[in-house]
Amino acid sequence: MSATDIASTRETLERATAPLIEVINDPTRTFLHTPTRIRLAELTENILATQLNPAVYSQYRALLAAERNIRDANLWVLTETGKMKRQPVRLGLSDGAFIEVISGLETGQQVVTGIRQPGAGRGGRPGGGRPGAGR
Repeated sequence: MSATDIASTRETLERATAPLIEVINDPTRTFLHTPTRIRLAELTENILATQLNPAVYSQYRALLAAERNIRDANLWVLTETGKMKRQPVRLGLSDGAFIEVISGLETGQQVVTGIRQPGAGRGGRPGGGRPGAGR
C-alpha cells in the first residue's frame, strides 16, 4: 500500500467520522456517547474493509488485536544500591502466571515481585504457619 493510498484512506476516515467524534466530545450529549462510539467503530471497520486490500486489511486486524493487549504499568526494580525504584513499562500478553514485558526494562534488571517481612516464615504471616496454628 502506497503512502498516497494511506493518505486517501485516512482522509476518508476523518471526513466520515468527524460528526461522530464531535458528538463523543460534546459533554452535553453524554447519553449518546456509547451508541456513538459503537457506530464509530462499525463505520471505521467498514471503511477500512472496503478501502484496504485483503492482505493489508488482515495485517491491520492482526496489529489491532496485538495492540489491544498492550498496556502501560509500573513495576518496582532493584537499583545497583539495593533500593527499589518505580519503573514505567509496557506490558503485553499474559497467561495468568507470566506476562510479557514489551519495553521499559533492561536485560538483567531485577523486578521486585513481593516483599518478605522480617521474621515472616511460611504462609506470609508473622511467625509463619497457617492461621490458628499454635493456639
